[in-house]
Amino acid sequence: MNSSSTVKIAHLLYLFYYVFMIEPASKNKTTSAQEGMAGSSRLHRKLKSGMVASHRTIDMLFDDSPIQEMSRRHGLKTFFMEGYMDSAQYEWIEKLFAVESISKVVQTGFNAGHSAFAFANLGSDTVTSFDINHHPYVRPAHEYLIKRFPATNFSLILGDSLETVPAHKDEVLYDIAFIDGGHSQSVAYSDLFTMRRLVKDKSYVIMDDYGDSFPWQVGPTLAYDQAISDGLIKPMCVEHTKKSSWALGQYDD
Repeated sequence: MNSSSTVKIAHLLYLFYYVFMIEPASKNKTTSAQEGMAGSSRLHRKLKSGMVASHRTIDMLFDDSPIQEMSRRHGLKTFFMEGYMDSAQYEWIEKLFAVESISKVVQTGFNAGHSAFAFANLGSDTVTSFDINHHPYVRPAHEYLIKRFPATNFSLILGDSLETVPAHKDEVLYDIAFIDGGHSQSVAYSDLFTMRRLVKDKSYVIMDDYGDSFPWQVGPTLAYDQAISDGLIKPMCVEHTKKSSWALGQYDD
């Protein structure tokens, strides 16, 4: 069995485990962010209200997306790719962008470009991404987005975020940070901490994969809870669907 077959089998086993074997977390379970968040806040109420009615899915928006393009060019399949933003999270971010003035986004974890696509599609004029570049579709996906959204200033910084984010110098101060890079506690915490200097005072931060439903959420959840305990972040709300979850916080000066 060659290495390519081994990788495909591993991805199929992962897909089976992801879809069939893992039950979503109980609605009765709470995390540190849920216990500490201001559930009655204006923003939280608006995000819960469904004030933006969107019937589009990110798959529909991605008809000519990096995933479709990579599939056509290289024979890749969606489920062979690492995790990416789903439709539920896209629609929630659409609500957030509708109630807050967000035009400049910085993120760790570019992967196939779903989140960068979402931010640009919702009107962001600047999207800066840090990615470790472990996959062959990262660069082509970024090139695709530059052509797809010529009005958006995309930047992609490749390498380990433990080194690239602290070393990054930027004249731009961002409106929000989206953390979806390395999933170990140490890397996730470092991303939360070092991103702070790249955003405006009291900017929002989204910690992707926050929760207790899936094994890959352990590191990000511990890191985010630690950031709350350290006074780095004020928790705002936690959202979860059957297959994804995330937390919204605010950098607390």
